[in-house]
Formats: sequence, structure tokens, C-alpha cells
Amino acid sequence: MRLNAVTLRGWVNAAVIVVLALVPVIVNLTDNAFFLDLATRFVILAIAAVSLNLILGYGRMISFGHAAYIGIGAYAVGIPAYYEIYNGYLHILIAMSVSAVFALETRPRVPQNPRRELHHDHDGLCPNGVLRIRLHRGVRR
Repeated sequence: MRLNAVTLRGWVNAAVIVVLALVPVIVNLTDNAFFLDLATRFVILAIAAVSLNLILGYGRMISFGHAAYIGIGAYAVGIPAYYEIYNGYLHILIAMSVSAVFALETRPRVPQNPRRELHHDHDGLCPNGVLRIRLHRGVRR
């Protein structure tokens, strides 16, 4: 019996799911948190890769800022954990709050003068210059 590409892909997907399902069991039996940390990092990077694939591949949109929210979430967990605050609900609340403030600060805005020309190449891709992330608040064009 010869395996075609579809059945081979199905077997590989099933094997990956089984291995990922065994990670908590392996961590519990070996009492080694290294594998859990490694699997957690893989899942975080997979979420970032899938989000970029959805935005760029299916939506055909250039995204310069979607990874910023992953970084905000990482800091929302890392900084309180440094101060020994391990409440997951608080981490989610902090991540959502800081992400909302970041989104409000970097949102596209309607220009004051509709006939204004674009001054930089990236202004067409990122209205209001999201790449600059408003580092110079007092500076006007």
C-alpha cells in the first residue's frame, strides 16, 4: 500500500497532536519544567506565525504592528511575575488594558487637511505614522 500526500499529512498531523498531548504527562512524570517551558514557547511562536499568516496571507494586508500585542502580553505577564504577582486574571486584565491604550494611541486618524500630501513613503501604509509610534508628541509636520 502506497501512502499519498494527503494520508501522509494526516498521519504527521496526528503524530504532532499526540506528542503535544503527551507533554504535560512527560513534565509530570519527569518533574522537569524544561519541556513545559519549551512547549509554551513553541505555542507562543505558533500563535504569532498563524496570526501573521492570516493577516498577510489571507487578508493581503501589510502588518507592522500585530506582533506588538504579543510583546505587550509578554510584558503584562513578565513584569508582575518579577514582583511575584502570579494571578492569571490580573495578567489578562493588565494585557487588555495596556493593549487598549496602545491601540488608541496608534489608531489611524482622519487628517486635519484632506488635501494634505503624504510626506513619507510609509504614511500610506500606516496612517498617522504608526511606525514612529508617536515618539515625538510635540513635533508637528
